[in-house]
Amino acid sequence: SSAMDSLMKDENTIYIFDKAYVDYRKFDRFTNNQKFFVTRMKDNALITEIENLEVTYCSPHLLDSSVEILSDKLVYLGSLYSYRTKKKYRIIEIKDSKGKSLTFVTNILDLT
Repeated sequence: SSAMDSLMKDENTIYIFDKAYVDYRKFDRFTNNQKFFVTRMKDNALITEIENLEVTYCSPHLLDSSVEILSDKLVYLGSLYSYRTKKKYRIIEIKDSKGKSLTFVTNILDLT
């Protein structure tokens, strides 16, 4: 986790990393510094839902047609008792081609 700061140097870049590196304070810091990311959510994540977004699909060559988007939400992460994010994040839940449910978090709010 400590190596992430040295690896994520470039602004306006999308980084993809493993859910083992979920750190809500870093998420806010990355967002403040124009460093975009996508990662899987941990099953025990604390989420405060703000808004359900309309489910939209990207062009077919970017997403396998067998993938189903189950939900797309704006949220705050964490809790008031530990750390709750200052920034809003997007939680996207999908069902993959094998029927497995996967949940992703990102600070990319403006793309389908």
